[in-house]
Amino acid sequence: MDATPRMLRAFLAVAEEAGFTAAARRLGLAQSVVSELVAALEQALGARLLARSTRRVTLTPAGDAFRPRAAALLADLDAAARAARRVAEGEALTTTLATTPLLAAALVPAALRRFAAALPEGQARLLEAPATRIPDLVRQGAASLGFGTFPAKALDGLVVERLFTDRLTLFCPASHRLAARRRIAWRELDGEPWIALDTTSALRALTEAARLTAGLAPLSPVQEVSQIATVLALVEAGLGLAVLPQAGGLLGPRRGIVIRPLDQPVVNRDVLLIRRRGQPDRATSALAAALAEQGR
Repeated sequence: MDATPRMLRAFLAVAEEAGFTAAARRLGLAQSVVSELVAALEQALGARLLARSTRRVTLTPAGDAFRPRAAALLADLDAAARAARRVAEGEALTTTLATTPLLAAALVPAALRRFAAALPEGQARLLEAPATRIPDLVRQGAASLGFGTFPAKALDGLVVERLFTDRLTLFCPASHRLAARRRIAWRELDGEPWIALDTTSALRALTEAARLTAGLAPLSPVQEVSQIATVLALVEAGLGLAVLPQAGGLLGPRRGIVIRPLDQPVVNRDVLLIRRRGQPDRATSALAAALAEQGR
């Protein structure tokens, strides 16, 4: 016979009350039932846990060693049961957001503050990933929400909400001749040294397409990196120009960089929130609402 939660509760009640009568009263059981449960536990463990006398009941050395572990087992079981009930009732309080490093740094922190204020008992985990991977992370359940810009063909079977539109803008050194201009056409970038994200970035494809539309030669960057923070550092050092989403300007003030709108063509990208079909749990709904508010 294996030990059961009912046996553990009976044993702990007797240990805490130092007697079967008080333990039975506390548990709402007959004293004989409590005695049978404790005897069954001792038989299952192969050890005597309680020393009985006419006046009181005390713990044996084995019982003294077993008591804290029994209490921990019951606490873990109760916590697991509460978690299971919350999930079954749509009350899960943990969610995971997959997003790109740019959005994770520029927009997500303020959204997480809103989430914490709206659902203090909730927990939101952040998962940084390339935009090309995020739809699959959501589809596979590794993330509850995806936040970023994604091609329509990657979103089959997902619920999609457009949060805002982000414009591609020029980031250039403050000392550059174009820094004094209010607006700049793409064709004016011809021949300029270019700092670019590598070809795994969805932003790289948008930049290439805009250059072709403006009649510029295919991009031949002087530096090609994987992180926007590195792009900004290289631009600030005066090593070239970069085209990034306007949200890149939220990564923190940089005295050596100016940001200017680009025209002819104007290139916008939709920033989306994606999730699996079905009713989201409380934490996912709260985080989605916080991100939507942040995007306004």
